[in-house]
Amino acid sequence: MSVVSYARYITATGRITGVGTCVLSDLPLQAQSGETTMVTDNVVNDAKNYVVDGVLTELQGFPEITKTVVNASGAYTITLANIPAGTSVTWSDGFISEENDGTLECVVAFPDEYRFLLEHVCHFPLEIIVNV
Repeated sequence: MSVVSYARYITATGRITGVGTCVLSDLPLQAQSGETTMVTDNVVNDAKNYVVDGVLTELQGFPEITKTVVNASGAYTITLANIPAGTSVTWSDGFISEENDGTLECVVAFPDEYRFLLEHVCHFPLEIIVNV
């Protein structure tokens, strides 16, 4: 029986959910519903890799995210643009949204520092800080 190293990932997104070793005949048992396993000779790190078409791929940085603030009679509109589709955004208050149209817009009433954490399966996490 040969022992193999494997990565387990979400089939639809490529996000790595686990790594390990097992005997080759047990490889199909490692995946849960909606997951796929792949044998790999590479060191796999879910914080640095994801899977595209069955190929282990390194995460990239986010594209340049543009941020603007508009003051309209005491209400401030924050806009973040150029966000890749499927990006999960954690807002300053802990609210989490998934952005699919490339733009996040929110209205705030008070000047403050607002933080947005962007996470996407293909990119390293990115924190955007907007001072209003």
